[in-house]
Amino acid sequence: MTHQELKTRVLIRLGVLAAGEAPAPEDGQTVLDRYRVLNALLVQNDLINWTFSEDVPDEYEMVIIDMVAAEAVGHFANPDPASVIAMGKFGLTPPSPAERILRSLTARTYVNRPVESEYF
Repeated sequence: MTHQELKTRVLIRLGVLAAGEAPAPEDGQTVLDRYRVLNALLVQNDLINWTFSEDVPDEYEMVIIDMVAAEAVGHFANPDPASVIAMGKFGLTPPSPAERILRSLTARTYVNRPVESEYF
């Protein structure tokens, strides 16, 4: 998912845009600013392995949309900000559904057997 797609889908999730509309530049920039901070936090916690400048991998799209929406909800008029935050906020206790899914996606890449040495 590109940055443009991320901006549009997060704003649709927040109810700021209807399907088919283009985001206003300032709204899109707010979403990207929140994503930049979230991306750094998730990389720091070893939950993702891509940088801000890279596209979001397909299997992570919905999780990242929910998490960015939770970070950006305070900047937009949303009729139910508490549910958006509960669904996607990183660092809640207990973890939000989006964080639990992200952790399960990350755990799938873990291999619990040692790597065999290759001798030349």
